[in-house]
Amino acid sequence: MDVELHVTYNRARLAKLESMFVEDPRYGNASLYVKEHFNLRRICQNCGNRSVEKRLAIPSLIIEGDSWVIPVAVLDDGKIVMPLQDAIPDQSNFFRPDVLEGLRSIGILYRGDGPYEYVIPIESTADDYYRSLRTKTTGRRSRTNRRYRYYRSVKRDFNCRVLSDAAPEDVVAWDTELEYDYESYWRARSDDRRCGYNVESEYFQFLAENGQLLLARISDADDSTVALGYCVPHVYALYFRLLKRRIGPAYAKYALGSALNFMFLDYIYERELLTPLNLGSFAHSYKEALLPIVVTKPELMFEDESAHQAVFDSVGIAR
Repeated sequence: MDVELHVTYNRARLAKLESMFVEDPRYGNASLYVKEHFNLRRICQNCGNRSVEKRLAIPSLIIEGDSWVIPVAVLDDGKIVMPLQDAIPDQSNFFRPDVLEGLRSIGILYRGDGPYEYVIPIESTADDYYRSLRTKTTGRRSRTNRRYRYYRSVKRDFNCRVLSDAAPEDVVAWDTELEYDYESYWRARSDDRRCGYNVESEYFQFLAENGQLLLARISDADDSTVALGYCVPHVYALYFRLLKRRIGPAYAKYALGSALNFMFLDYIYERELLTPLNLGSFAHSYKEALLPIVVTKPELMFEDESAHQAVFDSVGIAR
């Protein structure tokens, strides 16, 4: 069959989608992508927005070939995004050679010059890493060193653990302890954020069920959760995907986001993993303080404007 575009699933497309997944749970599963497809079409009852940061021209689009299915969304500016791409760091299971050939036939290319990601390269030892930070910040008070002092305060005043065997029910319970406070923080910023227990959260629970979630947890003396950091371990990098933390005067002095990063770095060095820590694509100041290098991530894009228009025309949506 020729490559076709659809806005809904049927039984055949569901079967093709399921065939795209291998045994490795880090790719997620077909159910997560189907749920996200419907979430992208739905207005959130909590915040009144769709569940992505930008308004979508096509809420969710299904590209179908002979034996494969690729779910995508197309933003108003023509950017093509994969569902859950901020949560699932490796979606290469969707990009076999026959799939890429099919995408090219409709003017969609898979190029390596996509969005930036921030990666902390790992030195031979933890001492070497922290020494390199001091060397690179000679001549001024180091923001990195200041944040590391905050981290020492966090370790003194709270319990800090990185868990590779967190139970799914614990992940849900700890996340729930933070959600209301974290949600209030984003509303106060008047910023867009995915609300509540969403498909991204289900992905992390799925990883925990399969022993593939690395979770940094900061808790107080009553074992109440203060901050969580979700990390997906892969062969060549640990991917820090999401953090949640308590907001308020009692916690503002601790720089909890930085503390979660340092917890993962300690985990890497204590186990001699020598595995870079990928901090994702958001350029927060606390990431820059850790002096990461910048790499580019591959992404899908239209070959030209006519290909972009043809996709809209094929599903009957006016631009």
